[in-house]
Amino acid sequence: MQLEIRKALMNNTPIELDEITENHQGAFLALFENSGKFLAESKKTEDKLTNLTETISFLVDEMKKQDISKEQIRNGVFQLCVIRETHFLKNPLEWDIGTDGICFQWGNRYMGFFMPYEISRMGGDRVRILDRLCCYKCHVPSSLWRLPCGLVWKIVVDSYH
Repeated sequence: MQLEIRKALMNNTPIELDEITENHQGAFLALFENSGKFLAESKKTEDKLTNLTETISFLVDEMKKQDISKEQIRNGVFQLCVIRETHFLKNPLEWDIGTDGICFQWGNRYMGFFMPYEISRMGGDRVRILDRLCCYKCHVPSSLWRLPCGLVWKIVVDSYH
């Protein structure tokens, strides 16, 4: 899929993929330099999506709108994460660092998440990752995930790179 994404971005053409009809809740497409430096990201999330080809086409079209050079596209590494499902966690530490994404919500105003590729690049244990999620993505005190009103979900994804 890397090749199809790269070709569509390089030539500013629609992505050419076979029709993929699969239930999902969204997807994220990220571009990194070989060194690991983040360059760009596009995302689409909805509760019930069924056409993965349309979702990926949307992500590629959104990425075309960003300021990315042809050299960055040619030499970069793409990471595609397809969200399969989310699970509320009674114990906020019951998720896998290598494969799961994580989402935190405090009330109706503060919500943020990390995809698995973000988690692997930042390093650290689950406690540190949840602290950073609260602080950097949700802009709330880092300890709020520990409180009963702090809601934490595991995001089950399929990752392609």
